[in-house]
Amino acid sequence: MRKARIKNNVKTISKTKKRFLSILTMAFLGVGFYSGLVASSPDMLDSLDHFADSSNLYDISIISTLGLEEEDISSTRQIEGVENAFGIKSKDTIVVLEEKDRIAKVIGYKEEVNTPVIIAGRNIEQEKECLLDAHYDITGNTQDYIGKKIVLQNEDTNEQGESIFQEKELEIVGIVQSPIYISKDRGNTNIGNGSIDLFLYCKEENIKFDYYTEIGVTVKGTKETKTGSDEYLALVEPVYQKLEGIKEQREQERYTSLINKATEKVEEAQEEYEKEKQKVEEKLQEAEKQIKQAEQTIQNSEQTIQQSERELGRQEQKTKEQFSEAERKLVEAEKQIEQNKTKLDIAKQELLEKEQEANQGIKEIEAGIHSAKNMLDTLKQQKEQMEAVGADTTQIELAITKTQETVQNLEKQKSEIQTQIAEAKQKIVETEAQIKQAITEVTTQKSTLEKSKITANAEMKKGKAKIANAKAELEKGKTELITNQKQLQENKKEAEGKLQEAQQEISKAREEIKKIEKAKWYIQERKDNAGYTNIFDAIKTMNNVANVFPIIFYLVSVLISLTSMTRMIEEERIEIGTLKALGYTNRQIMAKYVWYAFMASVIGGILGMSVGFYLLPSIVWKIYSMLYVLPKFYLSYRLNIGLMGTCIAFLCIGGATLLVARRELKETPSALMRPKPPKKRKKDNARKNRVFVEEDELFAKSNSKKHFSL
Repeated sequence: MRKARIKNNVKTISKTKKRFLSILTMAFLGVGFYSGLVASSPDMLDSLDHFADSSNLYDISIISTLGLEEEDISSTRQIEGVENAFGIKSKDTIVVLEEKDRIAKVIGYKEEVNTPVIIAGRNIEQEKECLLDAHYDITGNTQDYIGKKIVLQNEDTNEQGESIFQEKELEIVGIVQSPIYISKDRGNTNIGNGSIDLFLYCKEENIKFDYYTEIGVTVKGTKETKTGSDEYLALVEPVYQKLEGIKEQREQERYTSLINKATEKVEEAQEEYEKEKQKVEEKLQEAEKQIKQAEQTIQNSEQTIQQSERELGRQEQKTKEQFSEAERKLVEAEKQIEQNKTKLDIAKQELLEKEQEANQGIKEIEAGIHSAKNMLDTLKQQKEQMEAVGADTTQIELAITKTQETVQNLEKQKSEIQTQIAEAKQKIVETEAQIKQAITEVTTQKSTLEKSKITANAEMKKGKAKIANAKAELEKGKTELITNQKQLQENKKEAEGKLQEAQQEISKAREEIKKIEKAKWYIQERKDNAGYTNIFDAIKTMNNVANVFPIIFYLVSVLISLTSMTRMIEEERIEIGTLKALGYTNRQIMAKYVWYAFMASVIGGILGMSVGFYLLPSIVWKIYSMLYVLPKFYLSYRLNIGLMGTCIAFLCIGGATLLVARRELKETPSALMRPKPPKKRKKDNARKNRVFVEEDELFAKSNSKKHFSL
């Protein structure tokens, strides 16, 4: 019988596909919307928690009006429940990016706390590099800013007088999302228009503070809990209370430390003032001494100038006498040269006459030599002939010897004449050279004398100019002396004014120290972060929406199920009546329709949760991502929520089915096996209907053995 019922149920689904699909669709929509909307809140919370944990977001933040020191960090770390505490440096400043001024919060990068997530580019490696806020998208694409320069427009200095930013021109090497800025609000500032446009991360060493602007505290065990949950708050709250306990002590110690440092600096300034005052007085005394020395120097210079003028006059007279003597000697030398020239001309004339005579004698000697040589050649030929015939050559040889002697004598005479002429010429040349040398010497002496005159005149002029310069310098010195005397009085007055001003500044600094207000700690939990507060509110709002909105789909599914199952049961009235007549109980008959509703609810629910868990949370976060920032949104298949939604769908659809089936099963089998009568009928037909009912019951009893199997 059970197999028969199952077979009949399957057959019923097959025959009523459209009706089954409509109920399945309503279960799909109801469970899908319920699962997706209910899962959106925990998915948002999980994504937020994962971002916070992976970025080492602080659990508690401490900010002080007077800054924070290493002692504050050390005291915080000693509190029970604190996992660690890290100092953070930041500074609000105006920056120039693409020739536009923006207000930025510059934060020192720390790997241990509030670590930003790099979504493009790389991490910073040098002090000249920085990371840019991912939501600075004036041009539409923040990643286009990688490689560009950003200039920090800040001239503030620290206590040592150094610029707060060691490097003011930074290169953007990465785009990041920060866990402390999950909303698009970047906070407020006391510069510019009061609103921060973007944040930057740079090397902490680039921010030259002697203190920390914030302490980020992490609490033990919070990473194992959901951020914002009761378990999370139970871990954070005790630490928060303990920090409140040391707050007053740390505030007082910081205040005392700053007062002591400021007082120490004022005392150092006072000591420096006294030293500077002494130096100024010494300089003024030295200046007065120098002025007196200058007066004495001027007096000495006047005496020196007068003595130099007398000496220069004597030197000028002596030089004139020396030049007159030199000119006289040059005139005598020129006369001697003229006399030598005359003698040279006479010697040249005599040499010319002698040379002519000598040349005539040489010609005659050369003619004799030529004749003797011809004769000698003739004699030598005769000798050869005689020797050839064997004749006696003694006389010939004597003649040859005599002729050779004659040739030699003639050549010797020629040589002697030529030597005499050459010696005469050489003497004339030497005389000419001597005259030329004398002329050269006289010319040189004249030139030297002229140069000496020029030099002497130049020296005289130089001496006179020197004296004139000395007089000018003397006058200048007198003028400078008067000026220095006036300057001394002015400097003395100015120095006294500056010393008085410095003393007033020191007194003012002492008064400013008295005005320093006590340090005040602001201890904030993660929930106090504006972005986290807003997103927690958004999660709660989404949770409320998830509790209300799916009801609409479940109500629609109830209405559709009532309509569909009513029609289905009315269509199967005869079958229901037959089953009742055959002895089936109402529960057994009702199980068929409950199973029908169950299958539609389960199949629709499984499909609905499978789609809803991934589709709706993504859509919801797509909307919220216009307000909040998370590097990654995590989707989870939450079976418990899906099963709850499926159970609700089954309760709605199955409940509607039970109501319809229960109402129909109240009628008798004979009434069920007849078509359903109209709701409005006349009174006279009522009796006829009762008769028909009685007849049907009798008919059913008589045919109870003739039934068909389900």
